[in-house]
Amino acid sequence: MFRTRVIHLLRIGVILALVASLLLPPAGTARAQGGFNLPYGFIQEGVVMGLTLPTSFALAPDGRIFITEKAGRVRVFRDGELLGDPFIDMTTEVNDAADRGLMG
Repeated sequence: MFRTRVIHLLRIGVILALVASLLLPPAGTARAQGGFNLPYGFIQEGVVMGLTLPTSFALAPDGRIFITEKAGRVRVFRDGELLGDPFIDMTTEVNDAADRGLMG
């Protein structure tokens, strides 16, 4: 009887601990607007607007940033603005259905 009760209480304790670990955020993190857990002291800030599903980026020595979009475009961000025309447009060559696309 006593052993059964102890086992039952242990099970309840384990279940409560699991539920609490799922509901509480990890210590030392802050919830960002985008839903990411950022370390304390970090902030999330938008830099480039007007992209469609960006997947990767590369920094050029001259300061340009090349940004790939899932559909197959490579866009250029230079001097604080996104250039209008894509650097490369391969949308007719890239299959971007579901988990496919230009990924990097």
